[in-house]
Amino acid sequence: MDIYNYIFLIHLVFDLLKFYIVLYVMDKIVLKIFIIKEARYYFLHFLFNLWVIWNTFEDTFDVFSMYSWDGDMDSKTCSYVLLIIMIFHFHHALYSSKSLSKSDWIHHTISAGFVPIAVITLYTNQKAVNCSNFFMIGLPGCCDYFLLFLTKYGIINKITEKRLNCFLNLSLRLPGNFYAGVVALSYELTQPHPIMILCIICLSSLTHHINATYYSDLVVGSYYRHRTIVAGKQT
Repeated sequence: MDIYNYIFLIHLVFDLLKFYIVLYVMDKIVLKIFIIKEARYYFLHFLFNLWVIWNTFEDTFDVFSMYSWDGDMDSKTCSYVLLIIMIFHFHHALYSSKSLSKSDWIHHTISAGFVPIAVITLYTNQKAVNCSNFFMIGLPGCCDYFLLFLTKYGIINKITEKRLNCFLNLSLRLPGNFYAGVVALSYELTQPHPIMILCIICLSSLTHHINATYYSDLVVGSYYRHRTIVAGKQT
């Protein structure tokens, strides 16, 4: 490793440390002053998803504007975004471990652990990965966590949040993530990867898509269950 790589690594560590300090201060100090306890996590997640949108929009635009796939696939923000995603989920697991379900632990371990590490170290089409981050975490999550925040203040009711979240998952998260995954995987299959590396890439891509499908299914199911309950109460 030459001196430039050492300098880059040092800068990266300091950037990640600064992000975590800001995250901790926002969560444990600032939001406690202005946001009620029940809504604090949702607003923090809303801000995080907003940050993801800001750092992935440019690459997402490139992917959807018929970007030349013979060109440079490097992204200025992809690896950094994935590391921040890992840090945010680590923070959540650290301070909310008692409230996490079994599926939450699987999500944090695999989708916020194994998949980002595999992508950072193995993928060459990082623009498509950032496009996936935009649709998997960024835009739909940003909208829904703000809706959840509004429910805690009684501005909208739960069934409205669930209906809108159902729409977000079916119209944005699933198709957007699927498109980005197909673009990323198609590109990787044309690269001279060793067979073992290619298998890991395919496994991480499949895991990521299963995660998106699983949680979208939960969202849709939750909406229709609650809609049935509400309809039953009104009859």
